[in-house]
Amino acid sequence: MARNFDEWQFYDANHFHTFARSIPATDDTRGMDVLMPLNDDGSPTGDFRICISGWEQFAAHLPLVNILPDLPQEEANTYIFIGASAADVSPPINSTATPWRDLEDMIKSKTVLFTNLQGELVENNTLLPFLAASEDNVTFRGAAIRWAVAVSPSGQIQLQLQGLPSPAKFLNSAQFNGDNSVSVLLGAYDLQTDMSVTQMFRGPVPLLFAANQELARDGVIADPANVFRGVHEINNRFLLMEHLTLGEAVKYLQSKKPRQANGVSVFASQPEPTKRPRPTAGGAETGRNFSLSYNYLGICPYPTYTQPHVPSEPPRTFTLPRSMSHGYLLTNTN
Repeated sequence: MARNFDEWQFYDANHFHTFARSIPATDDTRGMDVLMPLNDDGSPTGDFRICISGWEQFAAHLPLVNILPDLPQEEANTYIFIGASAADVSPPINSTATPWRDLEDMIKSKTVLFTNLQGELVENNTLLPFLAASEDNVTFRGAAIRWAVAVSPSGQIQLQLQGLPSPAKFLNSAQFNGDNSVSVLLGAYDLQTDMSVTQMFRGPVPLLFAANQELARDGVIADPANVFRGVHEINNRFLLMEHLTLGEAVKYLQSKKPRQANGVSVFASQPEPTKRPRPTAGGAETGRNFSLSYNYLGICPYPTYTQPHVPSEPPRTFTLPRSMSHGYLLTNTN
């Protein structure tokens, strides 16, 4: 349910690179924070960071045939298990997706494990020789995997597990090494996050970081449109991505000049605020909450009753409704 959001949360700029939410082991919530640093005058620096949170592993259990075409018969019933922490799946700064990781390398480092249908670990001594048999073939003897924060057709922010039937070393062109890349969708987790539901801006609501929080607050109050423009530029990066079938991905990769992916910016809009906020005193132990009295800014809360924490301070926990998907990431993402 939407609520009137009347606080921007400010945090020390020193924690921009290390900020993380503390979630108790009894909570299966998975969420996302967008972090936006400000200059002392309240203007955005142009950087952002996506911080994924969740105590439980982000896990995928899927058939190998979902990501590798033309497998030998002995691999027809092979499954793989991929497990990652919230830190592992959080994209690097100024990105909504992690870099592509090579499946062969992940197998060698035990980041990917072989299982049967029931999820029991099994030995596999045939796949690595199969992958190494023809390393110059871009599409048929390798695969790459990444995690990406994207938007579903229904508008839900998700953490998606994406793959392509190609060794990662061949995915270094502009069509693949940015956020907007085609992929085979292998599964998805819904993410909880603050979402604006008004016309002032659309999409996630960021946490603000500043070296001088008092000066930055004054700058935001003096020119709120500057912050809205910064939020708009970040939220333009959240895409309804283009997903292909495995067969379509093979044909795409075989093209001499693959076209740019047709990802769509879901939150593309840039309205201007019509009035200035009224500052009120505020404060919190982990982040200063400066009320800007934007009574027209409706927010879907995440969370409404807790504070994030930074690693240099004692962890603080919160509880959220258990409405997230959890457990194994199933292969049926429809």
